Amino acid sequence: MSSSRQHPIRREKSAAAPTKTCHVAIIGSGLGGISAALAIINIQNEKKQSAPATKYKITIYERDKTFSDRKEGYGMTLTYDPNGPLQKLGVLEEVAKRDCPSRCHYLFTADGVIKGYFGNAFYKEEELHKRGSGQRGNLRIPRAELRSILSKAL
Repeated sequence: MSSSRQHPIRREKSAAAPTKTCHVAIIGSGLGGISAALAIINIQNEKKQSAPATKYKITIYERDKTFSDRKEGYGMTLTYDPNGPLQKLGVLEEVAKRDCPSRCHYLFTADGVIKGYFGNAFYKEEELHKRGSGQRGNLRIPRAELRSILSKAL
């Protein structure tokens, strides 16, 4: 009679995949550079809830020594979209708080003659309350202010 001995099957616990670090260099801290950094951070934060495979180390390179070195005297018109890029970057409500609606716009020829104009300032008060008039979900913000909001979100 032979006696055979059974050995339990060993099951190794698989270790979590090692986290690798990806170094990201972003050239310029303008709207695009800061937005790219925020998007990468948001991707990393979303993946923390699942198994993060990659950790991002972000370095932003900027030629200007201070924030005020860059002259940005113009504004931007952006869409208020709860599913859009400003929301995904986590800054939509802050941008909406700083909305500076414009009421009139002029178009000029190259030699300075008014070619046309439009905006709520040119409507009678009773026409402003009709459906379709008004700001139509747009946000207006100075470019430097948007840059500041994005920077603070980092």
